[in-house]
Amino acid sequence: MRGRSRRPVAVLAGTATLLGGLLTASPALTTSPALAAAPERLAEELTDRAGALSPGAVEEIEAAQDRLVDDLGLQLFVVVVDDFDGQSPQSWMAETARLSQLGDQDLLLAVTVDGQQLELRAPEGSRLDQGRVRTLQSQGREALAAGDVDRAVTTVADGLVDSQRLSSSDRAARTLWWTLGIGAVLAAAATVALVLWRRARARTRAAEDLARARELAREHGTLAVALDDALAAAELEVGFAGAEFDPPLIASMSETVSGARDQGLEGHRRRGAVVSGPVDEPHWLVAPARAREELESVVDLTRAALERVGTIPAGLDALRHQSDLVPTRVQGLRELAARPGRSPEVQAQVAQLLDRAQADVDAGRPEAALIPLQTVVALLGPDEDAHPHA
Repeated sequence: MRGRSRRPVAVLAGTATLLGGLLTASPALTTSPALAAAPERLAEELTDRAGALSPGAVEEIEAAQDRLVDDLGLQLFVVVVDDFDGQSPQSWMAETARLSQLGDQDLLLAVTVDGQQLELRAPEGSRLDQGRVRTLQSQGREALAAGDVDRAVTTVADGLVDSQRLSSSDRAARTLWWTLGIGAVLAAAATVALVLWRRARARTRAAEDLARARELAREHGTLAVALDDALAAAELEVGFAGAEFDPPLIASMSETVSGARDQGLEGHRRRGAVVSGPVDEPHWLVAPARAREELESVVDLTRAALERVGTIPAGLDALRHQSDLVPTRVQGLRELAARPGRSPEVQAQVAQLLDRAQADVDAGRPEAALIPLQTVVALLGPDEDAHPHA
C-alpha cells in the first residue's frame, strides 16, 4: 500500500490548529482548478479537480479515510473531475491506478460531475465484501444522479468504514491479540510513527518546492527584464529597417517581435496567478508544488521569447548581405534566363523583372531589388543554378 500523502493526520491539537489556519488563509492548498482530467498519478488522497465538494464534505471524507487506515489498514483515494477525458470509466480507473502504483490495500473512488459517473475500485486483496462494494457504488450513483456530489462521495466513504474486512478466523485472532494487549500497543506505536514520518516528509517536500519556486520567480524576473530590453532594441531595429527595405521583406521580423511580446505578456499573466508582491517578500497564491510547476513553465516561456527576438539582428544582417549581392545576382539571373528551354512568356516576365531590379541598383537602392529577384528565382524554378553566388 502506498504511503498517504494527502495531508498530515492531526495528532496534536496545536499542530491541527496551525494547519487549519493555513488552510483557511490559503484555499489554494486544498482545491484545484476545474479541469477535465486525463488519468494521472494521484499525489494526494483527496483530489477535487472539479471543485465540487463542500468544506463539510471534505472534512467528512478525510475523517473516513483516516478511519479506514486505522481500522482496516486500507487507504482510500478519492478523485472528483469534470469527466473521464473521453475514456471509459474502467480504462480511466485502471490507468490512474497504474500511474499511482495502487496496490491491493488501496481503494479508488472516482466521480465525474459532468457525466455523473461514479466508479469504486476495491481489489480482491483488500478482502472487502464485493457485494457490499457494489451496494455502496449503487447508493453513491443514486445520490450523484440526484445532483448531490457531497452525498455521493460521503455515502461511499462512510460505508466503506463500516464494511467488514476480516474473516471469522481473522476476527478471532484479532480479538485474542486485543485481549492480550500486544496488538493494540504495536498498532498504536506504528500508527504514531507513520503519522510523524509522513508529516515530516510532507514538510520537507513543501519546503523544497517553496525554495525552488522562489528561485524560479527570481529567474523569471531577470529574464523578463532582459526580454523587455531585447524587445525595445528589436523594435527599434525593425523600425529602421522599414525605411531601408520594402515591407514584405521585414514582415516576418515584425511578426517575430509581436509574437515574442505576446509570450512575455503571457508569462507575466501566469506568474501573477501564482505569486504577488516583491521578489524578496512574495505572497504565494497557490500551493508550493503548484507554484513550482507553473513557474517552471513561465520561465521556459519567457526564455523562448528571448531566444525568438534574438534572431532579429541576424535576419537584418542577412538582408543587408543579400542587398550587397544584388548586382551580381542580376547578372547571374540574366545568364540563367537566357538558357534554352524557357518559354517566351517566362523569358519576357523575367526580363521585365530583371530590368526593374537593375533600375533599382542604378538608382542606388539595391535593397529594393530583392523582391523582384525573389520572383525571378521562383519563375526560373528550383534549378540549383537559379541561385548564383557572388
